[in-house]
Amino acid sequence: MEFEALKNKAKFLGQQIEKLQTKVNLLNQQEKTIDELTREVRLLRNNYMLYAAKTENAKIHRASLKQDLANVSIADKANIPLEPDFPNRLLMLIISIFVGIFAAIGTPFLLEFLDHSLKLPEDVKDYLALPVLCTFPLIKD
Repeated sequence: MEFEALKNKAKFLGQQIEKLQTKVNLLNQQEKTIDELTREVRLLRNNYMLYAAKTENAKIHRASLKQDLANVSIADKANIPLEPDFPNRLLMLIISIFVGIFAAIGTPFLLEFLDHSLKLPEDVKDYLALPVLCTFPLIKD
C-alpha cells in the first residue's frame, strides 16, 4: 500500500512537473515577445525623434527662406516682345541659299574625287602596266 501511495505521489509530482514545464515554456515565449516589443518600441522611438528633428529643421529652413524673400523687390516689369527673337526668317533663307549653292557645286567635285575607276585605255596602261587587248567604242545615238 505504501508502494501504491508512493507511485500515486510520484505520478502526481510528474504531472505537476509537466505543468510547471509548460508554464516555464510559456514564460520563455512571453519573455521573447516582450524583448522583441521592447526593441521595436526603441526603434520606433528613435525613428520618431529623427522625424521630429527633420520636421523642425524643415520649419527653420522654410522660415529662413521667407525672410530672404522679404528683401526682394521687382525693379521693372517684363515687356512682351511683338516679334519672335528666333528664328529670323530672312537670315535662315540667305544661309540656306548659300548652303544649297555650295552643296550643288561641291557634290560633283566630291564624287569625281572619290571615283577611282579606270575609264580610259591609257589609265589601264599607266596604272596597271598591262597592254589593252580590247576596247568598246562609245555608242552614240
